[in-house]
Amino acid sequence: MKLGVFIIVFFLSVTAYSQSSVTSSSSSSSFDFNFGVGTSFIGAGDFVTLMFENEVGLNLNPYFATSLSLGYGKSNYGAFDAVSFLQTNLNLFISPFKNVKRNNFRIGLGIAHYKSDYYYRSSVWFINEEVVDEEYIFKMENTFGTSIVLENTYLITSKMMLGVKLFSILHGGPTNSGVVLRVGMKL
Repeated sequence: MKLGVFIIVFFLSVTAYSQSSVTSSSSSSSFDFNFGVGTSFIGAGDFVTLMFENEVGLNLNPYFATSLSLGYGKSNYGAFDAVSFLQTNLNLFISPFKNVKRNNFRIGLGIAHYKSDYYYRSSVWFINEEVVDEEYIFKMENTFGTSIVLENTYLITSKMMLGVKLFSILHGGPTNSGVVLRVGMKL
């Protein structure tokens, strides 16, 4: 616990004091597009999925931004035979250190639509040590919930961005949390 608090405080202090100014041409762009690849953990880590995400963002002012994202994840490993999900998020972000420099750290909260499906083998019948029949159970969830996001984005040129996103989707079913490495551009 102490190590986690230290890492968060260190990350925030580095973010606050290591920012350099951006040229005026890049700070005038309000829209950005990001593509990310990462991993997510569904439930208590029962499933580890490969995830892809697209996001369109709008900077409202130096402190606030909003984004709409669509993510897809799939796994064939874990407690069940297969699991996949589709999540859509609408988030509102606050940039505590302003969004006018190369480095933009922001905290977001929003609504999420989460649709997942999974199947697993419920029973197997054997005759003379050979499988003669199998039964599978298929389940699907379609829920709304809350998304909590921590993002850090760095402008490597006046238009290109690299970033990392930590997220958690809280809804009626198992929590979906993960990390996404992103590349993006200002439009």
